[in-house]
Amino acid sequence: MELKWTPALSIGHDMIDSQHIELFSLFDKFIEGCVKGEGKPTLLKLHASLKEYTNTHFRAEEALMQGSNYPGLARHQREHQKFQKDISEISGQISDQGPTLISLVQTNKALVSWLVNHVQETDQKFGRFLNEG
Repeated sequence: MELKWTPALSIGHDMIDSQHIELFSLFDKFIEGCVKGEGKPTLLKLHASLKEYTNTHFRAEEALMQGSNYPGLARHQREHQKFQKDISEISGQISDQGPTLISLVQTNKALVSWLVNHVQETDQKFGRFLNEG
């Protein structure tokens, strides 16, 4: 599945938008690695990058929401926590069993769901709120 960043996904905040672009780039590199038959090593790199990315991006996004008195902050934080939990569980499986086809598919599913449901829908609501205020 191909998911690409487009300007339509911008929320209108340079820092958040550049971080979202980075997430799409991580996904692209993951898919490219899988296509090249390098799924397992790419999966390991992706999980290391996702841990760092989510810690940095989620804190920045939540701080911006808090600073702007965004009424959807609590719900948004719960979505962030669930994504981190899901990725952490898959990372745990990889640590225990090594990178497997199952962990590769689970990671792909989690990322596609995140990019489609969260970035393209939930984050857009926050962007509209920022731009209206």
